[in-house]
Amino acid sequence: MNTPPDVFARHLRQIKNAGWQSITLADMIRGQHLRPRRFVLSFDDGYQDFADTAWPLIQAHGFTAVNFVVPTCVGGENQWDGGGTSLMSLNTLKDLAADGLEVGLHGWKHEDWDAMPEEKLHSLLSQGLDWFQESQLPLTPAFAYPGGKFPRREPHQSTLARVFAASPIQMAFRIGSALARVPCKNPWAMCRVPIEGKDGPFKLRFKMTLGRTRF
Repeated sequence: MNTPPDVFARHLRQIKNAGWQSITLADMIRGQHLRPRRFVLSFDDGYQDFADTAWPLIQAHGFTAVNFVVPTCVGGENQWDGGGTSLMSLNTLKDLAADGLEVGLHGWKHEDWDAMPEEKLHSLLSQGLDWFQESQLPLTPAFAYPGGKFPRREPHQSTLARVFAASPIQMAFRIGSALARVPCKNPWAMCRVPIEGKDGPFKLRFKMTLGRTRF
């Protein structure tokens, strides 16, 4: 979600003052450090302003983060939204990864994974994984559905489960109003709670503690 830098800094300050600690997504996947007031801070798309503004603020508050990137658009612009906004280059991603940023996969071209044929899903996932390997960019074995969309019905859910289970990916994330918990019933439908620039102190606390986006 788009959040002005001053609001983002205020959110981080509130979270830190409330005693929350960020953990890496890799630790979450391994089931480590899952004590109260632990969270994973995640971002999508790999925008350049993440490197310029968000990452320094995250580090200044003692947190870490994961950014899910779109391989075909790295170093370019947000083509899925019509372009016009710069995305981080591969070198920038490598520099941030060396500095502690985790990087996950966010589709191949930011395509809709909601109801795609199984063969196509395998192909797109393989291309994304190959890109990470060929680019020598460390991959955190997690996937974020473009647009946050996850199929609500069968057989699409089972199709996704088969595709991910046959790959190195160990968790896949959608946008939802629930806290992600480990161990989980379905690692391919993990929820992420969206934090928005319009969220005031009460709503931010509500989302962090209950996961719900409406009250």
